[in-house]
Amino acid sequence: MELRSLDDLLVLYIKERMPSDDMVRQLEVVIRSLRSFTRSSLLDELTREALFGWRDHLLKERQVAVATWNNYLRHLKVLINFAKDSGVLDFSLNGVKSLPDYKRGVRVLNDSHIQRIIGWLRHPEQEAMPGWFWESVCKMLYYSGMRRRQLVGLCWRDIDQGEGVIRLDADSSKTKRAWSIPMTQPLSSVLADVHRMTRAINKPCNPNDQVFNITLFNERYHGRRMTVDHVSAAFRRIREKTGVDVSAHRFRHTFASQLAKQGRIRELQQVLGHRDVRTTLGYVQPDMKGMSELMSGLSTI
Repeated sequence: MELRSLDDLLVLYIKERMPSDDMVRQLEVVIRSLRSFTRSSLLDELTREALFGWRDHLLKERQVAVATWNNYLRHLKVLINFAKDSGVLDFSLNGVKSLPDYKRGVRVLNDSHIQRIIGWLRHPEQEAMPGWFWESVCKMLYYSGMRRRQLVGLCWRDIDQGEGVIRLDADSSKTKRAWSIPMTQPLSSVLADVHRMTRAINKPCNPNDQVFNITLFNERYHGRRMTVDHVSAAFRRIREKTGVDVSAHRFRHTFASQLAKQGRIRELQQVLGHRDVRTTLGYVQPDMKGMSELMSGLSTI
């Protein structure tokens, strides 16, 4: 296969590496952005100067976040390194470094935020969303700490009532590995509600069917499966209407920060599915009250 462009390279990468749908979508976004700036996706026109020009365009003119540029660069390196390893391209991005991203501290949802969100979803005007569905999504994220893609990828076969666990599939995992989390009583209640509402509209809950599928309950959604974009769009609407800066990932941070107060970080690491405990610690919001109690333990001088 003759490779002339990044598009050709992506086709080969998909064929040989079989990446996840999320990875493919992100690589497509990166290629479109680079092509839009350089007016070309030809491999022989891919130079460091062109990449730095693209970076400056994104950061200074488009004013994208540093984290976005770093994400684009990381995904582009995946393609370029694949091409180099395959012997089809003699070009390297090893010297092109990510930019430092001075992030604000992790922000979490407090009880007031969550009650405001649920209160808005329970208002009769939200019946069309429908509000009960997105309330179930919020509760699932809050009580499990799972990622957005894991919620979308969750199927009825993953709910093991006998063992009392929820199995998180490797295909929907960021780390490409599967693990299980305990099915606590709040999670069991959420799943029972979704199951009951799905059966109420005469839809089956077959093993391979999604647990959370908004297309079953709102005809405005096209297709037969719920996607991560549907989740993001719903949270944008909730954000606009409630004034609460909410997202699926903010629920994950909230979950981690609340449970971290128990001090059982290793077990929290397992629940979140992190390979490195340092990643888990990065999810934790400092507890000002706990820090105050800690500092109060000093002797008076």
